[in-house]
Amino acid sequence: MAEPFDYDVPLPPPSVPGSVAWMWMMNTALDLAKLSLVLINALVFMIIVYITQRQKTGENVDKIVKKSDDQNKKRRVGFVIAHPDDEAMFFTPLIQSLSSQPYIELFLICLSTGNFDGLGKVRTKELAKSCHVLSISDSPNSILEITSVQQVAPSKVTIVENDKLQDGMKNKWDETLILEFVEAFVKANDIESIITFDPHGISSHPNHINVHNGVKKFIQKNRNISAWQLITTSLPRKYIGVFDILLCPVLDQNNLIFFSPNPVVSYRAMEAHYSQFVWFRKLFVFFSKYAYTNTLNKIQ
Repeated sequence: MAEPFDYDVPLPPPSVPGSVAWMWMMNTALDLAKLSLVLINALVFMIIVYITQRQKTGENVDKIVKKSDDQNKKRRVGFVIAHPDDEAMFFTPLIQSLSSQPYIELFLICLSTGNFDGLGKVRTKELAKSCHVLSISDSPNSILEITSVQQVAPSKVTIVENDKLQDGMKNKWDETLILEFVEAFVKANDIESIITFDPHGISSHPNHINVHNGVKKFIQKNRNISAWQLITTSLPRKYIGVFDILLCPVLDQNNLIFFSPNPVVSYRAMEAHYSQFVWFRKLFVFFSKYAYTNTLNKIQ
């Protein structure tokens, strides 16, 4: 027999349809607030690291080329690259750090016109514009176009179109010829220090590696010139973007570290290479560590 129902026992309150959704929204908002706090703390820490390391820029610049006692004498640094857009994709933090020093004058030689797709003439003009954006040259149209070592002359920006130095993954470059071009470039512009790729070429491009080997041969002949190489990192670190600012002080204590004072310049320099600025290169500029940090060591 069923027990009689006790009408004095209070009934549970009826469920309110919106209460579950309200609680979910409150919990989600709380989780987002916690995540925001973590991100803000990480951002503040990153800014502190960035400011601390940027203060060391002057010391690192002095290791590449020392300031002259003669205030009117500018020290000259030369970049040796393989293709138009290498300067914008890989070297912008360093270029900006050097160009911001009033006693340093920058020069650049590009050892091919990047004519793989038949756009050599277009890419030559793009390089001139990019170098102007990066404050290497004073004019967006200033560039010396040459085909032989004998034609090398004083110029802020020089580009080479030579049959033995043609853009392409399967094209092996004449490293002795590279040595000769670099030697003429250094002599014509009275350059004291040069900067190029390391043995891995950042992207493992064989032309980049040939350029490194050619510069190394030049240094072995000319010990009075200092040479520095941009360090290739692992693939995951290469695409860590701005967060490499946190890793550099830990992983590159024995290398020279340069942070970009204005990462937007990397985008603007790459934008000057409009024929190459397809969607994946736009992503590269945003996510690549080389838009934010450069680490170097000396070529021995």
